[in-house]
Amino acid sequence: MKVLVAHSSLPMRSSLLKMLSGMEAISMIIITDNFTEMLNNVNRYRPELLIFEYCLSNGDCEKALRQIASAAKQSKKVVLVSRQLAPEALERLKAMADVWLDPAGNPEGIQKAVEGILRDQSSSSGTGKCN
Repeated sequence: MKVLVAHSSLPMRSSLLKMLSGMEAISMIIITDNFTEMLNNVNRYRPELLIFEYCLSNGDCEKALRQIASAAKQSKKVVLVSRQLAPEALERLKAMADVWLDPAGNPEGIQKAVEGILRDQSSSSGTGKCN
């Protein structure tokens, strides 16, 4: 599985890279810190999983998320939201994201979300492992 990580914080990118590197189902990890590069990498590599910060730029965050959702229709999306959103904005986010988390309050939640997506992916493709 190819994974794209996009976050403005270097410590968060490093933490996510370390976590993902230990997962054997992941074949490629693409790291970026800005929206334009993220969209370019989505179009170039077609990652199956996106883990990204809700607002990577100073622009319209929801518009950016819609563009990402449109460009990566088949990708699973884990959106990291590190600020309070209005209830109606959260509803729109839920419609575009497979998982949304507050990474500051729940770092292990990111790992659990990714592991759940990997489990779902392997069971739906018939390559799941029996323990």
